[in-house]
Amino acid sequence: MLTENDMIGVCDPHGFRPLSLGKVDGKWVLSSESCAFDLIQAKFFVMCARGAFMIIDKQGMRSVDAFPGQKRRAFCVFEYVYFARPDSQIAEVNVYQSRIEIG
Repeated sequence: MLTENDMIGVCDPHGFRPLSLGKVDGKWVLSSESCAFDLIQAKFFVMCARGAFMIIDKQGMRSVDAFPGQKRRAFCVFEYVYFARPDSQIAEVNVYQSRIEIG
């Protein structure tokens, strides 16, 4: 989400879809895939926690846990099989390597 002064990225409470945080030229950037940072020469910073709101404003970046009691984790298998580029990392797993292991 973008406002006049803020950029807010949201990761769903189960972590179904990934969200990555990076930095380029001193500015924060968000992407659903870590490999997108390579295209703009950004440095990967962290995978956002499930249920986290990543708020970027004039004061910097902060994370707010919107669902602190959420324990269940769920991934979309299509992220690994179809959606994500092979050079992405999702939950610290290389997508290309996961495709080889899946068969």
